[in-house]
Amino acid sequence: MVSVEAGPGKRPVVTGCLILRNEEVFLERCLRALSPLVDEIIVVDTGSTDRTVEIARSFGATVICAEWTEDFSYHRNQAIDLAHGIWIFMVDGDEELLPVDFAEARYHLEHSPLPEVILVQETLPGPYGLGMTMLQPRLFRKDTGIRYIHPIHEQLNVPSVGANLSPLHLVHHGYLDPELKLHKERRNLAIALKMGDHPHGLHTRARSAMSLSDWPQVLECADKLLNAEIGPMLMVETCFLGAVAAYETKNEAAFNKFVSKGREVAPHSPDLRFMEFLAAGQTYLAALNFEGAASNPALFLRPYMMRHDHQQAQWVVDVLTGNKRIAEERPPAHAAGDANMAVLLNEGN
Repeated sequence: MVSVEAGPGKRPVVTGCLILRNEEVFLERCLRALSPLVDEIIVVDTGSTDRTVEIARSFGATVICAEWTEDFSYHRNQAIDLAHGIWIFMVDGDEELLPVDFAEARYHLEHSPLPEVILVQETLPGPYGLGMTMLQPRLFRKDTGIRYIHPIHEQLNVPSVGANLSPLHLVHHGYLDPELKLHKERRNLAIALKMGDHPHGLHTRARSAMSLSDWPQVLECADKLLNAEIGPMLMVETCFLGAVAAYETKNEAAFNKFVSKGREVAPHSPDLRFMEFLAAGQTYLAALNFEGAASNPALFLRPYMMRHDHQQAQWVVDVLTGNKRIAEERPPAHAAGDANMAVLLNEGN
């Protein structure tokens, strides 16, 4: 299964810990990629009805079957308690560990002075080859008493994470299937609702509700989080979530409230800048189409000072929202200025 470097009687260096349920589609790839790094694999299965347990055992994993409690932290901590390794490496069954020099990584984990928690890169692939990469505290020492808290979007019970970044890189494949992603978001939302107005529960609800396009629920959670005692990073994300929901529901007052608060905390947040840019684009289109406040004819007794192309403006907004791809469709260029727009938008990416 795994490296035999631990040797008889010697404590394992790394234990891979997983909680699983019906992961047969991804699991073999996950465990094959994980095996060169770890000395043992601990699996907590929460009710699989497919070949998940069989696959896990074929890689030499120790498997315990547990009744699902709707608490991810509880089951992750079950796996930690069963592990023997110096280090715990927490992995999901639909993730893949990319190849690196595992021998060197193991040497440093065993012999180098390192903090209790080490960051790992995690990439969530997206459509059109796009994706999002985050730094996650997935690797930590077992004997420090570090455990997971919160039933959903679980976190380590440490006040801060050391800055050391490992060479390890996980790719999370499970969210590429739109139906599977929606299923997970509905599950997450149901668990978060049981947490009431706890800030972590509200944050989880807002994130899942956004994935489900439940904009009123996003606004409700974001409003409550604005008045909660939360850190600056969570406040900025809250303001972004609220701004998105306000934009989608055309609630200008709420939009301005969330953007203003977010800019107080992080004046140069690219996400908030993007939302302001997008809102300005929609306001521009409304003016071109004489909609809303712009419908007052007294404001337009004189012609525009600039020549405007409604189709081109709509296309730019559609590109910003992701409804169109530059390489797939574009309106004809009516002037040199229109042709230059494609260059400014990084044509072909």
